[in-house]
Amino acid sequence: MLATLSKRVVGNRSAASLAAKACFSSAGQTYGPGSPKLYELRTYQLKPEHLMDYLVLTGSDAFKPRTEASKCNGFFVLEMGDTLNAVCHFWEYDSFDHRTDVRASLASDTGFGQYIQTIRPWLVSQHSVMTEGWLDSDFCEAAEVGSGRYLLQKHDASVAFPAGGSDLGSTGCKNVGNFQTVVGNANERFSLARAPSFEGLTPAFTNKEIGSTMLIPSGFSLSQ
Repeated sequence: MLATLSKRVVGNRSAASLAAKACFSSAGQTYGPGSPKLYELRTYQLKPEHLMDYLVLTGSDAFKPRTEASKCNGFFVLEMGDTLNAVCHFWEYDSFDHRTDVRASLASDTGFGQYIQTIRPWLVSQHSVMTEGWLDSDFCEAAEVGSGRYLLQKHDASVAFPAGGSDLGSTGCKNVGNFQTVVGNANERFSLARAPSFEGLTPAFTNKEIGSTMLIPSGFSLSQ
């Protein structure tokens, strides 16, 4: 992992960095079309009275230093299935060194520091899982704002992933992501489904999942 990054410029990476896409889980694992990347799944629980404050501030220019530093594939509000008044966001990285350099550049960003100082009293908890996998970002990002609902399912590592990009029913339900935990509980893996409604997501249930959450994309989420 030989990433050399310019501060807050995602596309300006060396050939060595781009070649350093991690493949940590199991050789030959197929998540979906294309090469796997690292995706950090971060979940923040907020004090109920500050959830809307957090979303408004995060959807403003105050959060731009963070999204300019690395790609946020999706920013979701948890609707049901787990902790309420919480958000889940997916961050894409080429390598662990890429993430390290991003965090280092943000540490010296005054504007982002002010954002962190503002939201810190609103937070109840933060949780991070680093995964390797695939996300159909082209499909999710091409959708109209407010047109989709998502189901994030947690599986035992022995359970096979749904076929990447496969249709999961006649309700417009589609597999759009598969992720294997590499830092966290390595016995857990995740799949992500999208449909036009929560009811439309029900064909994704298999009775093999060990947990699931239904998610609503925020208005500023790239994935809709």
